[in-house]
Amino acid sequence: MKDAEGASGRGALQPDSMLWLIQRDFLGGKSVNEMLGEVMMEVPNPGDDPEIRAVNDVRKSLGMLAGTSKAFGLPQPHLDRVKLCEMGDQDMAATYVSKREELKQLVHSMAAPKV
Repeated sequence: MKDAEGASGRGALQPDSMLWLIQRDFLGGKSVNEMLGEVMMEVPNPGDDPEIRAVNDVRKSLGMLAGTSKAFGLPQPHLDRVKLCEMGDQDMAATYVSKREELKQLVHSMAAPKV
């Protein structure tokens, strides 16, 4: 996190980047980055609907909060989701286990070292 000088003289914490974890089942043929781009775009609100305005405000805030946004997709670990907590890696889809390890490395590479 960056330390930006606040009006009171105290530092305000600001994240450098945001990592979005997207379950690949819901992509509808799009890449994770395409999906992220779509969900972060403001939607037209010609009738000034307060609910649409609120969603657009959240999107704007998230866009300003993180200088960099990255998306990462994970496949389903197993079709039998009820038993996921009882399963070991050997019972889960190999693609899930592989991508999960890739995610761990990505998070580690994005995390700033603590001083």
